Amino acid sequence: HKSIRKERRLQHQKKNFLLSVTHELKSPLASINLLLQTIQKRDLTKQQIHDFIGKSLLDIERLDDMVENMLLASKIDNQSYTFPKACFNLSALVDSVVNRLQLNKCDINEQLINAEIEPKIEMTGDKFALTSVVTNLIENAIKYSGPCEVVDVKLYQKDEKIFLEVADHGIGIADAEKDKIFDRFSR
Repeated sequence: HKSIRKERRLQHQKKNFLLSVTHELKSPLASINLLLQTIQKRDLTKQQIHDFIGKSLLDIERLDDMVENMLLASKIDNQSYTFPKACFNLSALVDSVVNRLQLNKCDINEQLINAEIEPKIEMTGDKFALTSVVTNLIENAIKYSGPCEVVDVKLYQKDEKIFLEVADHGIGIADAEKDKIFDRFSR
């Protein structure tokens, strides 16, 4: 009975995961579709077309990140990912992710991601996997914050250790859910 309950719970989590991923994929696809249809059907200025294409490219980048994350998770799960190590500039990586995810949707023109990135922090590791981790942390902070809420991102080095802090003012995780955050297919 215990094994059957565990299998049912895993199947339920997998179903919820697939529903969530489907929703996450459909959102940028719908945005790209709408932007391209608008370009096709309306008489827009060159600047408007340029802006719409830029927004579409950002949505495509978002889709690509999601697909890469799913592939990486699958490879890690199947123990077929080798985590290649190389020296790279972590400050530039974090800055790049912040710039890509920076939102400018507020009327007040306030900075939604407040980044304090110490320059020239070098490290050796898997740049691709760390890009996924940093992206996921910041995306989740944005996703679970209210509109126009500030997300703080800090990268600094202290006592030869590197610290990355991502803080939001969102809903948080209920105490009852905290022990499940590392379960497969758990949101």
